[in-house]
Amino acid sequence: MDNWTGGAHWLPDSGGFFFSALTADAKEFDQDVYLHRLLPAPVTQQQPIAWTRDRSYRMVTVARNGRYALAYERLDNPIPVAVADLRDSAWQWRPFITSYDGIVAGPVVGDRLIAVTDHSADRGRLVGIDL
Repeated sequence: MDNWTGGAHWLPDSGGFFFSALTADAKEFDQDVYLHRLLPAPVTQQQPIAWTRDRSYRMVTVARNGRYALAYERLDNPIPVAVADLRDSAWQWRPFITSYDGIVAGPVVGDRLIAVTDHSADRGRLVGIDL
């Protein structure tokens, strides 16, 4: 869909990548996230993420340590609505932060999301949230 957010987000084994794409006409802005696997044969699968809003900006990022993937929605005030532990061979998306109208965004460090948020802090604050 775009490179503004980094385009493809690769799995730690380089066997595939997540990407965002429009699912309808661009003016509708229906968007979803897909995983394209390269091996054993190329296949693209829509991700079963429980998004909280319709017609919202969506993307998946993979932590630098390769363990976690976070599914974000909203462009101006992003929140990670789902998380997956990629170490598990049968990993699944599970809800993470699903009912906050403000911002919660940042990198994964170890087993925590180190995020900037405006929750109870009009000028923002730094928090660590266990994944």
